[in-house]
Amino acid sequence: MIGQHKSFFSIVTLLFGLNALNASTPMTCEDNYYFNRVEDKNIENSLKNELKKNPNDVSCIIKLASYYLKNGYASKGFRLISKAYSIDPQYVKSKNIAKILDLALRLTRLEDLAKKSNDKRLFNELGKTYYDMGIFTDALEAFKSSLLIDPNQIDIKVLEALCLGNTGHMKEAAKILKEVLDKKPYHFYANYYYGKILKNELNKEKEAQAYLMAAEYVLENLHPKFKTDEEREFIQRDLTHELKER
Repeated sequence: MIGQHKSFFSIVTLLFGLNALNASTPMTCEDNYYFNRVEDKNIENSLKNELKKNPNDVSCIIKLASYYLKNGYASKGFRLISKAYSIDPQYVKSKNIAKILDLALRLTRLEDLAKKSNDKRLFNELGKTYYDMGIFTDALEAFKSSLLIDPNQIDIKVLEALCLGNTGHMKEAAKILKEVLDKKPYHFYANYYYGKILKNELNKEKEAQAYLMAAEYVLENLHPKFKTDEEREFIQRDLTHELKER
């Protein structure tokens, strides 16, 4: 994966245990069941059909939320947790899912507020929260919404590119990073990640060297800001490693 972030699946294992990632799945709304961390429309449709019959079945709502969470659709999962909580708060609090209840409520409210106000700052906050958790699909949607409001946000465009890269869209990610560099040739992260994608994903090693060297120059002479000293040290080591391999 591109970039440093917390693993979203640490949340999954916190909630469901490691066995939840590889156990079999009955397609019912019984309390005790698990399913593979593999998208299975039969499971999703079965749970949705149950909810058509009983739309306020909190147990079934939580099961569908669990399905979405285990498959990386955090926004959908969080919204369902919030819905279940609005119907029967005590039931939700009694379940394992309560461990992320506050997070689910907060991000669902933030998403609703961002959409209602059409505020790029709120979309950026939402996107960065999802990005830091490694939930790149939802982060990408938030950043795209922000860029529709203000397409001139360079750092958000870089994050959009990283989300695309982390969801397997390397060519699209590279295109966006190149567009950033055409406007901001000394943007550290754009040079660094564009160079890495060219070298390690698109097999354009010669072309990559120019951008990795530019990133090294910016790092040593222009002193870009990093969130933490640890991030700077990690990137510096990685950049040195990438350039030594030429």
